[in-house]
Amino acid sequence: DPIDMDEDEIEMLQEARARLANTQGKKAKRKQREKMLEQAKRLAELQKRRELKQAGLLSSQAKKTVRKKKRNEIDLGVEIPFHKPAPAGFHDVSGEAARSEALRQEKMKSINFKKINEQQYRSRDREAAQAKKREEARLRTLERSNMQYVVAEVSKK
Repeated sequence: DPIDMDEDEIEMLQEARARLANTQGKKAKRKQREKMLEQAKRLAELQKRRELKQAGLLSSQAKKTVRKKKRNEIDLGVEIPFHKPAPAGFHDVSGEAARSEALRQEKMKSINFKKINEQQYRSRDREAAQAKKREEARLRTLERSNMQYVVAEVSKK
């Protein structure tokens, strides 16, 4: 009964309640902290990959190598080590940026996508024909090897 207790007994009771409420030990707290840290690292890595992909710096080939490489190694195909962006200069370069954009647009217009598509279709058909030839050759060799087996079986009887 807390009314009949003096201050020392009330303090001891409060400490005991606090100890009982603290069911997690040091190890469980450390594990939880490590788990949260691992999750934070994973989210940071995911955010970094998303930003690189959005900037166009992360290709499908680079994605595969990122998974294969160790975490602490730098992939020189994706990242530039010790890269610092150039500081803004004293002169206005907006005209140069507009000219380079116009040149890029002209180059995009000059590309003949129809011709590129036709080349892709031709190469795809050529690869399919080669695969068909390889399959037929494989079947012929299989028939020959089986024919020898059949002749051997018949000669036994």
